[in-house]
Amino acid sequence: MDPVNDKQIHALIMSTVEAHQDASSTFPLSQVTISATYHARFLRNLVLEDIKLYASAESERSDDSMAVDTRFQG
Repeated sequence: MDPVNDKQIHALIMSTVEAHQDASSTFPLSQVTISATYHARFLRNLVLEDIKLYASAESERSDDSMAVDTRFQG
């Protein structure tokens, strides 16, 4: 995945999270509030998990690139 595109996608999703949060504060204690709050939380966690997954994959790639080829050790 292209990191620039990922950041743009994350930003778009987070703007949707903000819209859901705004909607949830507009209609207190209604079904709309409950649904908007749920969706905001879900989307935020989705983005955070994707960021963690990407960071973990990047870390593994850098660890692999630093591995020593044991064939050259004496």
